[in-house]
Amino acid sequence: MEFNPPFNCPGCNAVKSWKTEPYFCGGTPATCSECKRAFTIPLYCPECDPPHKTVKARLVTPAGFLGGTVRKCPANHLFTVPVLTSEVHSVLGQMGTELGKYYQSERIEKLQDAKLKQAVSGGYCAGVALDWIRRALLGGKVTYAKDPNKRRDERAAFAWTEDAKRVDWANEEDERRTAALNKSIKGLNLRKDASFAAYNKRWDELDADKKLSVV
Repeated sequence: MEFNPPFNCPGCNAVKSWKTEPYFCGGTPATCSECKRAFTIPLYCPECDPPHKTVKARLVTPAGFLGGTVRKCPANHLFTVPVLTSEVHSVLGQMGTELGKYYQSERIEKLQDAKLKQAVSGGYCAGVALDWIRRALLGGKVTYAKDPNKRRDERAAFAWTEDAKRVDWANEEDERRTAALNKSIKGLNLRKDASFAAYNKRWDELDADKKLSVV
């Protein structure tokens, strides 16, 4: 992956390019392999320049933290700058003391239940949040982190699956209600059309009788 116009390291002026594009990384931090200078990878549109395009059109890239911001390319495509895990820890570290790092991918691999592991293979953020909220309401303690049986991970993963069931049920219920509403509207339209047809028929009959009486 490279840029047009070319992008140079702000430290050693070396032209920067990457062998692969594992994910959309425009606007994320990187480090120069030559001079070790930190810099921000230029913004580019992931829709105009998808992964198979090795040369990306470089967009104007503001200084500072860009993660989570929504940008627009000249073609009016909107895209969101990703937030790296390292950035999250850095920003949160500025707000307080970090007690430990939490990586879902590592914890998912350690789950004992194969079905549960498969169910949360894409992550279980909602389950973690629900579990943390529950702990806070019950009186959270930092000693929870010393749970040797990893019950907290299984509990959070299970909470996610239960929440997912609720969301699925809500979506199915919404579809059911929408289908019932559409059926009701269709029935009303059919009755309206039938009533209108009967009205027109009766009008034509009265009009015909009127013409006969005139003759």
